[in-house]
Amino acid sequence: MSQANWPRLMLRLPTDLKRFMMREAKRNGSSQNSEIVRAIREKLDRMKNDDGAHAVESRSVVAETKPPLAGGPRNHQGCEGASNG
Repeated sequence: MSQANWPRLMLRLPTDLKRFMMREAKRNGSSQNSEIVRAIREKLDRMKNDDGAHAVESRSVVAETKPPLAGGPRNHQGCEGASNG
């Protein structure tokens, strides 16, 4: 499957993480998306190395995404800064 057909994910990050991702992308000459993928793959590799019984093949992981509901943002109860209404 080409990258153009990969599932999309809308992601909200705290400001400090967004700045970090921007700096890393610039430092590595890559996109912010590539940096997020790299960080997730590194985490999967660490999991694989730390506990073989719970190893996850990074290429087989598929993020499930749902489109936003019509009429506004979803209720993210428990999320910092999220409104519950």
